[in-house]
Amino acid sequence: MKVLIDTNILLISIPSKSPYHDIILAFNRREYQLIITTLIFLEYEEILTNKANSFVANNVLGLYWKRLT
Repeated sequence: MKVLIDTNILLISIPSKSPYHDIILAFNRREYQLIITTLIFLEYEEILTNKANSFVANNVLGLYWKRLT
């Protein structure tokens, strides 16, 4: 299954106690293929950095990047 994750969904799925955290876990289990463009990836980076911090942004996006390459 191919999935495009909205930035807001990405944000609420990160905390392990979030009811939406299974989105991240399913990605880690390779249950879906993330559809992403450079522009979307940069938006994820910008929003995650602003809402959390650069450490969180780098960790989250690093995990996604490993699965995409």
